[in-house]
Amino acid sequence: MPLHDSFKQPGTSNAVAPMKLAKMSSVPTPDDLMFALSLAQKNQRNIVELPWKSTNNPNNYIIKVTCSQNAEEPTWFLHVGGDEDQPVLWNYETPDASLIHSLVSAECERTTYTAPLEHEAAGAFPTEVQLPDLPSNGVPEPYLPREHEQPLPSFSGAAERPVLAALPPPNPFNQQTALPQQNPNNPQLQQSAPSMTNQDQESRQSVATAPRPLPAPVDLDRGAVDSIYKSFTNADTGFISHAAFLFFLVNEFNRYQKDPKPLSVVRFDMCVKPLSAESTIAPMPQKAVQEAGKRIFSVMRPLDWAAHYEQEFAILMPFTARAEAGQLAHRMAVALMQTPLVPGLDPKMLGISIGVASMPDDCTHPGILLAAAQDAKNRARKAGVPVMLFSDGI
Repeated sequence: MPLHDSFKQPGTSNAVAPMKLAKMSSVPTPDDLMFALSLAQKNQRNIVELPWKSTNNPNNYIIKVTCSQNAEEPTWFLHVGGDEDQPVLWNYETPDASLIHSLVSAECERTTYTAPLEHEAAGAFPTEVQLPDLPSNGVPEPYLPREHEQPLPSFSGAAERPVLAALPPPNPFNQQTALPQQNPNNPQLQQSAPSMTNQDQESRQSVATAPRPLPAPVDLDRGAVDSIYKSFTNADTGFISHAAFLFFLVNEFNRYQKDPKPLSVVRFDMCVKPLSAESTIAPMPQKAVQEAGKRIFSVMRPLDWAAHYEQEFAILMPFTARAEAGQLAHRMAVALMQTPLVPGLDPKMLGISIGVASMPDDCTHPGILLAAAQDAKNRARKAGVPVMLFSDGI
């Protein structure tokens, strides 16, 4: 199933004809996107479309923005293809045109394209130059002395001849002059090609493999990093937003397609159990949710992302297989239920349901991954246990 099929595509049947801007020859700049946004804000019943096709990408793209009177923030849609009926790659609600420009640029850079050379005949030469593979550490092999080179291939049945350690300079006046023959009885010729000693070889290789001194590090703007982080983080819990969670999930899925390392998702909810059968489930007090967030962060790793997911919660665990994700989920349950989250809240009255699903152990699609974690969470609630893996009970 294509990734874009997992995204909701709101209908626009009630909207009037869209406002189509002129097609651009490059990725829209933040100013271009801001101009489209201003038009959408002035015409809230219209959808503003901005198409483009850059020279280094074979795809056509359309970015749409609408400012509905019922929506709190503008909604952006990115289409790939030459017409508006093409699938939606993603949609995002934000008034920040710079953020949309970053998302659009990242999407366009995923497709590489090499244009054919002007003098190249169709089908005569490949359009990409094949470069030799580097070793796994990314460092080329050191230079070896010429004595270690392989013999040149023979031509026209001639015997193979090793590469000489040193050749005399060519004769510009007579290209037919034959090279001098090696004669062991000629001491002058023997001295013209001195052999390289082991000490010379080691010295030459040590110079070739010596590490290059590293430059001084660039100063990183910690304030800018913190500002971006705070923009998609809940100040009370420290959890990222639902939209940010989906963004990081899709980013991890793109990484998985390039380098299939495991990826896990945890979905969970918390509530106060009813005192009797006639009572209803009560939501968690705000202070209890804040304390729960602190305890969850205490067992999480730096690479994990805890998020608000609709009315519940979720954790994204990159580079984490099913077994390790299950262990972290159990540690989280113990941390939440070991002592009262707030005074007067008995841990026995705390209802916690945690579901775990992993990629590629359970599936290979982010939308199915979320659904599998949700299914495991629902089965954990019905079974009365705090944690359940999607594979449990199979």
